[in-house]
Amino acid sequence: GVTDPLLLDMHKVRQSLHINVNHFFVTLGAILITLYLLFLQMNWRQSVVQSGIVVLLLAAFFGLTRVEAKQGRIEPFLERLKTLRRERTLVALFLATALVVGVEIGSLSILTTFLMDLRGFNQVTSKIGLLVFLCGMATGRVVFGLFTHKRQIPQYILALFGLASLVYTGLFFLSLDGLSYVAIFLAGISLSAILPLTITLAGLLYEEIAGTALGLIKVAAGLGGILLPLLMSLVAKSVSFQASLLLYPLALVLAFLILLPEMRRLGSTETAPVVEAAD
Repeated sequence: GVTDPLLLDMHKVRQSLHINVNHFFVTLGAILITLYLLFLQMNWRQSVVQSGIVVLLLAAFFGLTRVEAKQGRIEPFLERLKTLRRERTLVALFLATALVVGVEIGSLSILTTFLMDLRGFNQVTSKIGLLVFLCGMATGRVVFGLFTHKRQIPQYILALFGLASLVYTGLFFLSLDGLSYVAIFLAGISLSAILPLTITLAGLLYEEIAGTALGLIKVAAGLGGILLPLLMSLVAKSVSFQASLLLYPLALVLAFLILLPEMRRLGSTETAPVVEAAD
């Protein structure tokens, strides 16, 4: 939750690269833990305890880290919140983040079940599908981090939402047979950079209070990761599992429509969106 604003504070150029690489390592950790679970034959307790030890060592490392403090007056937290509350762009980013993280967390949660129940995969091949999805996310985060420039961030966010909605529709509602792994990989790529680019854009638009702005984006991520999978489980229980899958492309389309006017406005300004905050 705090590493992204820390990176924005430390690096004044290629911010999107640093944020994407940071999230690449998040995905890499998910890949390694998934592989480790397979190696331990799904022994959740042992793998979680050992992963927790690694996190504890990282906490000790960061406890010794010092970052040079900024000079100048720091506004109280409530004043910063009042300022941000009137920002339409931040509200749009908040809602879109909640939706895309809901799709991301939900995909990680139900992908193996979907592949086994509706596509005839077994325990091993469904886990391979999950790894393919995570590899797609890792690949996308590195690629988009390397090639996305500041002025392109709004366009890339919109394009990825549009691509993700199409890919998810095909993945969940078309019989792809041998192309299933390709669709899963593309699903990972299409989602990969949306959250890092959204975080980068929020931090650059509200650079003076980036910690507060990014904190709100992280809150949205947490809410989305809870609410959308919960809604999906309710629909699956009351209607069917197949019907509940429709929530994913619908959430992505809704996020696209929410962001469209704001991203077009930012992209059409003569100055870069990182220079001036939204109205």
